[in-house]
Amino acid sequence: MHSSFSKKLDVPFASQIPHRLVPGSRVWIRGAMLNDAERFTIDFQCGPVAEKDDGAFHMSMRPGEGIVRNTFENDEWGREERTSSFPFVAGRPYDIEIEVHSKKFSVRINGEHFFDFTHRIPMERISYILIAGNTTLHYVGY
Repeated sequence: MHSSFSKKLDVPFASQIPHRLVPGSRVWIRGAMLNDAERFTIDFQCGPVAEKDDGAFHMSMRPGEGIVRNTFENDEWGREERTSSFPFVAGRPYDIEIEVHSKKFSVRINGEHFFDFTHRIPMERISYILIAGNTTLHYVGY
């Protein structure tokens, strides 16, 4: 497992994923949503630039709205998927585990399975992870 770990990582955070994602790959993210958060995002990208390079899996955590998931391909957003429940509490730590399967991502938040997201862009194209918005970030592991 490769990790980026320190007391606090810079946000926005951008990292090339050190190996190709295959079924069974996992990504762990630890941080805390800021007290005055409007949103924070996690993007599995086909290149290092959000909303320029294709985005295979976009998660947007939005207090009061829930979690929005989508893809960004050929300069266009796909069909949104939404979860109205929201497991994040401002100022409290969170743990996110994203497991790659052959046909989907499976997301656990604070130890509970929260949703699946079916691949719309082949996982073999994913090379970067980007994390931005109103969050502190303490750990990203592969």
